[in-house]
Amino acid sequence: MLHSPTEQIDLRGKSAYLDLFYFREMNQQYLQKQLLPLTEGVAFVADQLNLTQHILEKVIKPKVIFVKNRESSGYWGKLREQNIIWLGYDFEKLGSHPCGELYKIKGLIDSNQRISPEIMETNLRNTLLLFSQHITRFMQKDKKPTAQFIEQLLNDYHSKQH
Repeated sequence: MLHSPTEQIDLRGKSAYLDLFYFREMNQQYLQKQLLPLTEGVAFVADQLNLTQHILEKVIKPKVIFVKNRESSGYWGKLREQNIIWLGYDFEKLGSHPCGELYKIKGLIDSNQRISPEIMETNLRNTLLLFSQHITRFMQKDKKPTAQFIEQLLNDYHSKQH
């Protein structure tokens, strides 16, 4: 939640939403079972991610990113040990919180498997990433990132930049 009247924190003007992919499919297994087994499907997914990475790097340049889907973490480069690279960001783990694991982007993974090899340097260095779960109304309250937690992450990011 980005706005909480009880905390008097309103981050709506400082936030944006972006899906990794631009096609709509409610069944998350569709990607794994229908697209990725096909050569054309892999190319389609890579093209979608390439567009997303260029938007992130050149337009949005986020300070904090929330990845709210376990499968999506692999597209960011979190599963590089399993040779899953895709966007290919290199991370440093900063800690664990009830609402997820916090990392910061150190750079790009040196790999010819990155879907945007034309991006040689990232504009997202030191951007914070919180890998969490999909938020539902039935989720335990402490597993949901609060506006106060998000504000603290933004303050931490800005204090490290100056």
